[in-house]
Amino acid sequence: MSNDHLTDIAYRHFIESVKDYAIYMLSADGTVISWNEGARRAKGYLSDEIIGRYFGLFYSEAEQLSGVPAKNLEIALRSGQFEGEGWRYRKDGSRFWAHVMIDTIRDEQNTLLGFAKITRDISEQKAINDRIAWMARYDALTGLPNRVEFFERGGEADHWK
Repeated sequence: MSNDHLTDIAYRHFIESVKDYAIYMLSADGTVISWNEGARRAKGYLSDEIIGRYFGLFYSEAEQLSGVPAKNLEIALRSGQFEGEGWRYRKDGSRFWAHVMIDTIRDEQNTLLGFAKITRDISEQKAINDRIAWMARYDALTGLPNRVEFFERGGEADHWK
C-alpha cells in the first residue's frame, strides 16, 4: 500500500470522525456528494437522505427564493472561498446560527471539481454576544434604554432634523 493511499484513508477517516463541524462536499452545481458525522449531528440528515440533494435546503425559504445559496457558491468561485454567518435549518425545521465556509476544490489544471463546505453551530456564542450587546444598551433591572442607547438615538434624531 502506497504512502499516498494511506494518507487518503487517514484523511477520509479524520473527516468522517469529526463531530463538532459539519463537513461535506458539494458537486460543482451544489449537490451534496459526501456527508460526515458532524453534518448528521448538526443538520439531522442521514447520509443516504441528503446525498444527491441540493444544499440550498439548509437555507430559509426566502433565501432559497432569492438565490442566496447560488450566490454563495458564486462568491466562492470568484474569490476561492465564501465565509459568513446566518440561520441554517435542520431536517426537523429547527434553526441554528451557523458560521459557514465554502471553499472551491480544483484539480491540477484548475478545473472546478466542486466545493468543500464546513458549517459550525455557533448559536451559543451568538446568544452570549447578543446578550452582551443588549446589556451595553439597556438597564438589566428595568429593561429600559440606558444612556448609551439614549445618546445614540439622540444622535440619530439630530441627523434627521
